[in-house]
Amino acid sequence: MLLERLRQDRLEARKAKAVVKYNLLTALVAEAAKVGKDQGNRESTDEEVTAVIKKFIKNAQETNDLLRLRGASPQDEELIVLHSYLPQQLSETDLHRILEEAKVAGANDIGALMAFLKQNFSGQYEGKLASQVAKAVLAR
Repeated sequence: MLLERLRQDRLEARKAKAVVKYNLLTALVAEAAKVGKDQGNRESTDEEVTAVIKKFIKNAQETNDLLRLRGASPQDEELIVLHSYLPQQLSETDLHRILEEAKVAGANDIGALMAFLKQNFSGQYEGKLASQVAKAVLAR
């Protein structure tokens, strides 16, 4: 499980005295574990952990944008660490191929195509890109 991998990597970062990585993973593990605990005192799923990682990435990118505006150097190390835990993202070409196949199989509206993606490829695509590709596939 992804949460267990984060915990293990946090321990390794502490042993290696990688302060930035350790602090980031400590916050990430706490936030990710909280999701499952809040929803029935259970372990968080990989999809839930991935959603938390994406939230951390968004926050780190916003922070970096603010730092650049103020003339300071961004904290790219955090983004590198966070991106390493995301599943391989589908390319636009892959999304196009997958959605074309789903359309042939009977998914003939945007809701059905997006539901197919969520059911079969959760966390492996960027929602805005998937929506654009789905609209293009339906326009054909």
